[in-house]
Amino acid sequence: MKLLFPLPISYDGTETRYLQRDGARFAQYLVSQGHEAVKIIIDDGSGYPPPKSPILDIATWEQWCSVDYWKDQKADGVLLYGGLNPRLAPVARAIRETGIPLALKLDSANGVLPFPKDLWRQIKTGYHSAHQNHNKLESAFRSCARQGIRAVRGTKSLKSYLALFDWITGESHFAVENTKTWLIENLLEQLAEHTVFLGHPVPDEFKYDACSPPKRKQIIAVARDWKNPLKGGNLLGQVLTKTLDKHPDYSAVVVGESSDHVKHAAMNLNPAVIGQIWVEPLLDPLAILPRYHESNILVLASGSEGMPNVVTEAACCGCSIVFTPELKQLAMFSDNNCGTMARRRNVERMSSALDTEVEAWATGLRDPVSTSKIWSEQLHTSSETDRLISLFGLSPSLPKHLASH
Repeated sequence: MKLLFPLPISYDGTETRYLQRDGARFAQYLVSQGHEAVKIIIDDGSGYPPPKSPILDIATWEQWCSVDYWKDQKADGVLLYGGLNPRLAPVARAIRETGIPLALKLDSANGVLPFPKDLWRQIKTGYHSAHQNHNKLESAFRSCARQGIRAVRGTKSLKSYLALFDWITGESHFAVENTKTWLIENLLEQLAEHTVFLGHPVPDEFKYDACSPPKRKQIIAVARDWKNPLKGGNLLGQVLTKTLDKHPDYSAVVVGESSDHVKHAAMNLNPAVIGQIWVEPLLDPLAILPRYHESNILVLASGSEGMPNVVTEAACCGCSIVFTPELKQLAMFSDNNCGTMARRRNVERMSSALDTEVEAWATGLRDPVSTSKIWSEQLHTSSETDRLISLFGLSPSLPKHLASH
């Protein structure tokens, strides 16, 4: 069996970056089980040496759009990343022409939202996303303009694009339900029946059971770069200050580039809590694993996200989740008694949500073993891969030459 995982981003020569997430996790697991699997990204002609890893390959955009290229791969299934990007239509058509089963991986936490559903939240998340690179005024304009385009844009091209896929997969239940609703409204009922949940795979090592080290009264927060305004580093520092001041037996660990930025924000509000906050640099997921094991709450102050890896990894390690209402897709955790959604993205409401989780742990309403079991069964790479294989009508059994070992 051979599966392919094309991701439409350009190769920049740093091979390890592309092996840590997305289709690489599926590919690594499949290869470990004796199958073939490759993550494919774009060769934009920059001249970098090709990747050495057998599960990572590059191809020119011309190849991406070529039927002959996909035929030569002799694949049994393709999971195409990139979501609703319209420039992927020629790629999807080329793959479909080969007859290879084709599934789409949505890259949006919202799926396809019927306009004007959830409009105000969409404007807010669009603003926070734009604010990473633009000032406040321009970010507000860009977000509103984006929603204006949604209002007037026709659905014909999107319908024809989505109809190229045998399956559509979403990384949250929220995205799946929104997409199903949109497809039904646009008379694509059969495709709606083929729209399913397929989370970003979490390595099976991320789990919590009776043999795991005991949880501490510890809050964890993880981001790539805390100076990125999207992540809400200043807000997080203030939120931690209020909660830690109320609960002096608690501590917090902040992981990521510029984690001192969060600690300074806390210190500016209340220097007395500084001894309760620890900072770590940006770490690989496996290096964060011990921190997930010992923590009981993960908190996100972000104004916009897809389905963050840190959330699914922490949940599989038995952590409950506190998050902003802008991240409505994370309600799948609070709906399963594994977290709390703040009523607003501000210091008071987020601190209140954290306090709620502290109380839930203190009164036995949170159990790390059962939390881990719920999400491990759904999100572990082994489970996700079996689910993906079944979509393609394939068997997860080992190849014949390994079955006798």
